[in-house]
Amino acid sequence: MSYVRQRTAPIREKRLGTLGAWYGSAGSLLREAAGGSLVPRIRTFAQDAASDLTYALELLSTWEDVAIVVHGPAGCAAGLRAGREARAPWLVTNIDERDSILGGDARLRSAISAAHRRHAPRAIFVVSSPVVIINNDDIDSTTEAAREELGIPVVPVYADGFRSKIAATGFDVVAHGLLKHLVPRSGKPGEHINLLSLSEGRADVDGIRALLAEAGIEALPFPRFGRPDEAPRTAGARLSVALNAAEAHYAGEALRADHAVPFLAPPAPVGVEGTARWLAAIGEALGRGEGMARLVAREKRRLEPRLADAAALRGRRVFIHLPPDHAFAFGRLAGELGLEVVGVKVPYLDPAHVAQLQDLAAGNDALPVLVGEGQPFEEIGLLRSSRPDLYLGRGLASMHAARLGIAALDVGGLAYLGFAGVENLLERIERRLANTAFQDFLAEGETDPYTQAWRQKSAYWYIKHEVK
Repeated sequence: MSYVRQRTAPIREKRLGTLGAWYGSAGSLLREAAGGSLVPRIRTFAQDAASDLTYALELLSTWEDVAIVVHGPAGCAAGLRAGREARAPWLVTNIDERDSILGGDARLRSAISAAHRRHAPRAIFVVSSPVVIINNDDIDSTTEAAREELGIPVVPVYADGFRSKIAATGFDVVAHGLLKHLVPRSGKPGEHINLLSLSEGRADVDGIRALLAEAGIEALPFPRFGRPDEAPRTAGARLSVALNAAEAHYAGEALRADHAVPFLAPPAPVGVEGTARWLAAIGEALGRGEGMARLVAREKRRLEPRLADAAALRGRRVFIHLPPDHAFAFGRLAGELGLEVVGVKVPYLDPAHVAQLQDLAAGNDALPVLVGEGQPFEEIGLLRSSRPDLYLGRGLASMHAARLGIAALDVGGLAYLGFAGVENLLERIERRLANTAFQDFLAEGETDPYTQAWRQKSAYWYIKHEVK
């Protein structure tokens, strides 16, 4: 199968059988999976949910020496204003009602020219939106003509915002566009590896690259934090390694199928043992097992006193809200630290995650599991019932926990991967649990944002089996 011959990436629901809506116990979900598949479900009401367009824009904004053109109404570019590590300048075609009826190709051509004139980028990304996908604008022809005229790559990225209910599809369509238009079918062989990163922060990516450099391995980040002049090197890597297996799956498989770069997707390097296993898998794949083992042994010895000091964490209750691979990796770290996991929320769940969920829920079939983007109503209800001491998550969702008086740690800007990440996490967790004044203050003034009638609805009220 050739990935790059397709117009864009297929949605995750069809490609992987990804589940985007669930609320219940781990045991019931595992019993369903044991029957052969995860039953598709939909939400009849979506609250504060990201889309594939949101994810695609945030990822593309981390590139250097590029410009982004969002083809759609002004609001479709709103995600670029919230990018935590945005670097790329951007424009929006700002199509109106007339353009949505008669077509916005002229506005798109004008915006591409303006991006080139104002910013002199080495590449231009053209991102579609729901309006132009419905309108069926000919983005392919416009971008092809712009490539010939400007002499630089002009890359179409088809994030339509509604075709998939799984926002992580945005990662796939970005990877597809980059591999199709910036990466040659065969590259000059090198000694480096591809470090496949889709949502990790700069500090985490730099930290993992430094750790690999200690073992004599150069790691090229892709597709996050990329540059047009570095992208061709991706095709000549010895290996592609995922920091988050589910997020990196499409990019890794496409590089394997179309560029003959082997793909390695071990569990995420979170915690001491998780990082050790991740590095060992790379060492074995590259024939550097002995050197990697020495590095791991050294770091374990260094961390032993620090882990012993964390004994006070034992027995504390934690709720985890992260992408699935990192959520389950944090669950394993919680076990290392003696923390009790009392609830898990993930934006989606692939069949490949079932084994990891089974490990996390071993001996605790009643462990609550919430699957879905956004949905603060459901999450707040789960937090109230599970009563954790600590909440681990990314972004604004952490504020919901803090307003309930729960010690909330937003790991979105924290370097938590690798051995150094263990130290960072321990420091922040201990600090959050010791200093409760902030969440106590928020909890004192908290008023319930939901009416009595709303709160009386079952948590399953808006989750229905998909009818095909």
